[in-house]
Amino acid sequence: MNAPLVSINDAEICFKPIKHLYLRIERDTGRIKISAPRGTKMRTIERFLSEKSSWILQKQQAADKRKIQNQQAPNGIKLWGETLDLKIERSHRRSITRDQTHCLRVVLLPSDGEAEQQRLLDHYYRLELKEKIAHLSSSWERQLGVSANEYRVKKMRTRWGSCNIRSKRIWLNLWLAEKPIEQFELVLVHELVHLIEAGHGKRFQNFMDQCLPDWRDRDKALNLK
Repeated sequence: MNAPLVSINDAEICFKPIKHLYLRIERDTGRIKISAPRGTKMRTIERFLSEKSSWILQKQQAADKRKIQNQQAPNGIKLWGETLDLKIERSHRRSITRDQTHCLRVVLLPSDGEAEQQRLLDHYYRLELKEKIAHLSSSWERQLGVSANEYRVKKMRTRWGSCNIRSKRIWLNLWLAEKPIEQFELVLVHELVHLIEAGHGKRFQNFMDQCLPDWRDRDKALNLK
């Protein structure tokens, strides 16, 4: 008998007070995560994994492609689809600046480690995103006839953006700062359209077709489907 395509040993299983099995593939790592009702037999989970194996492998292959695409050159960092040289220096005051030669200069304190370096880079990404949000959101809000009450930025594992329709609050993934501007714009418009249409059905797609006729190509490039 051939070995199963997906082994239960490859999955992280969490038993919860729920009624049904839920499966999630981590976007960046391809790790398999299962939420199962308490008392579920392991053979039931194995059968569930077997039924979903083709879908799981497809998602894991997409994750592998993203890893390859997102690999940075030594001492490099991605910003809006370009790879910048990353120059790390030490001084008495932290700072981060970009020059005209596609180089990002990061100044750390002598005692700073990788964690502080990452916090500084995250802060730079956040500032870049806020600038792009301010630049694009007002024109798209006017075009769509909607108004978001608030835009926020955070790291998200499984999605590029989200929209709380009731509060009109839009969240955007910090890692969008690595992507080309047209892909960031896709996510921004996608979430604004949700202020008109909550679902992803025909009406939603019609709005997206009107706003961004190439939105499906942008989505494919963003998610490497």
